[in-house]
Amino acid sequence: EAQQQLATQFGIRSIPTIMVFKNGQRVDMINGALPKTQFDQWLNQALTK
Repeated sequence: EAQQQLATQFGIRSIPTIMVFKNGQRVDMINGALPKTQFDQWLNQALTK
């Protein structure tokens, strides 16, 4: 709530929201919790973009 403007700027609507940035650009984003195995898969894919 303290960073409402920042949340709006990045389209954050739920917690947790995780974003991966490369060279200052967002390459992927997830909203909500995932099981560890799904999160690991998502993160590995996001890091290769």
